[in-house]
Amino acid sequence: MAATEPETAPSPAENAPAAPERVLGVLLYPGMAPLLRWLLRRRWTPFLEHHHRRAVALAALLAGLALFFVLVVLALSWLMSAHGDLYNAGNYEAWTMRLFRKLLIVWGVFWAYGMLLAARGSAAPIPWLDHLINRRLVQITGREATRLAYGLAVCAVLVVTLVNRVAPNRITEAPACLLYENVGGRYPRALFALGYFPTVLAARKHWGPGGVTLQPLTEETLRAALAHSVFVFVGSHGTEQGLLLETGYVAPADLRDAPRNPGLNYVYLAGCDSGARRREWEEALAPARVVTQDRLAPTVQHLWWLWHHGPRVIETLPKGSPAEE
Repeated sequence: MAATEPETAPSPAENAPAAPERVLGVLLYPGMAPLLRWLLRRRWTPFLEHHHRRAVALAALLAGLALFFVLVVLALSWLMSAHGDLYNAGNYEAWTMRLFRKLLIVWGVFWAYGMLLAARGSAAPIPWLDHLINRRLVQITGREATRLAYGLAVCAVLVVTLVNRVAPNRITEAPACLLYENVGGRYPRALFALGYFPTVLAARKHWGPGGVTLQPLTEETLRAALAHSVFVFVGSHGTEQGLLLETGYVAPADLRDAPRNPGLNYVYLAGCDSGARRREWEEALAPARVVTQDRLAPTVQHLWWLWHHGPRVIETLPKGSPAEE
């Protein structure tokens, strides 16, 4: 059995703390437990300690769910790459999303109940949870997971701010153009700024100010990228029929007569099974080197490319126009 840390139970007089203390108890739950514990260390009370431990334990459970989700996504990514037919037959992605939505709802009920108890000034136990709360491992995990979340949040804000400055979507004639499918606006640009960050930064370093743009994928932005850019990353869904956009499929033949930058050098197509028409894509996007996918390609694979291979590819590309070269 894991070692436990004793908790000092609130005295009867402290079972109904004043309103400011109740507010602080509620604020412990939305990720503020370590910060408030540090700020209020001289005025810490048994009531706050009681809810601090429960908030930290809930953070540990959420971290466990997040880790479990990452492991499942990695396993499904491997299954998609190695056994595409089995992956399609099982509809595993939908099952995974349903499972984790339900787990998050259950976690959210405990979380909301803890805040409700704090708001009422109660130190009553949380059913089915209190036997975990005082375990040392749970407390350490919750505290460290919360600190890690703070650090990741700060890094994410800095990265998104930097990407928005060096790769604005208003630039239409940049040497590097990275396109993303945001599924009708359901996914924010910030999410793609994080995923595309290393390649965006490499393009900015390679071509200087105005050298890179990050834009939602449409047929219009795709054509503009082919007309003006040297490097194009097309983050899209796809099948053997072509790239899947909101407006329908874009096949190689649809781009054969599109305006083309004579210096177009490298095009990465993320769409699954685009390799089934590799020769057609190469002819349609000439003179560029075209990277296609020979099977179902998970998002993890493209993230790895953007973080590991993309910056290296950028370094090998010409810095000027064909005339300047």
